[in-house]
Amino acid sequence: MNHARGREHLHGIAPVEAALRAERRSLHTLWCRDARPGSRVEEVTALARERGVTVRTTSDDDLERRAGSRTHQGVVLACGALPLSALREILESPPGAGDVVLALDQVEDPQNVGGLIRTAAFLGARAVLLHRARRAPLTATVSKASAGTLEWFPLVESGNLADSLLRLAREGWRVLGSALDEGAVDHRAIEPGPATVLVVGNEGRGIRPLTAKRCDALVTIEGRGNAESLNVTVAAGILLARLCGGSAQT
Repeated sequence: MNHARGREHLHGIAPVEAALRAERRSLHTLWCRDARPGSRVEEVTALARERGVTVRTTSDDDLERRAGSRTHQGVVLACGALPLSALREILESPPGAGDVVLALDQVEDPQNVGGLIRTAAFLGARAVLLHRARRAPLTATVSKASAGTLEWFPLVESGNLADSLLRLAREGWRVLGSALDEGAVDHRAIEPGPATVLVVGNEGRGIRPLTAKRCDALVTIEGRGNAESLNVTVAAGILLARLCGGSAQT
């Protein structure tokens, strides 16, 4: 694990509760409003005390200041940075039939990163592969957008995504890239089953040329309306449902 230094402030019931349950971060102080008996804030407060976390009661104004947001839902957790796994943790386990890893190639919007991680977890992907530097930082905003999934789902980081895709391909992974290219294959023609890395790209530029060269095939989703394209999270959801869903037709 790569434990980055620094202290962060998670906010919102789902992210804070997930962080407390996962215990992947170092946990320092839970700041909360006065909790009504039986409320979610009281449940999170009790969980924090079970984990040995200091609990402090404060005002909504102070919570907003600490969170940098009005959407704190009555809880702010002071904690350490989220540790991420190295690529070897995927390479050390042979790929199995139906395994899917979602790789993000320079996805920059925190809402999209959070949504992609949540979607990958919901649809049964094995992990999400992230570029170490060229991506949205894994902030409290990302955790909230993921509904707390960020706190427990397997996340793998790489300093060189193209090289990582090449290494995965050598270990038997099929590499597919989501693209709008005219030569891309309709996603309905892609057979689910083989262990697959699905690469999705930047919101505006798509996947980079070098990344595309590492793909066994580029796949696209044929539209029926007048919109030019889909949001990256929606597109990834359609493709993951196809790849993770066995024989399901998407």
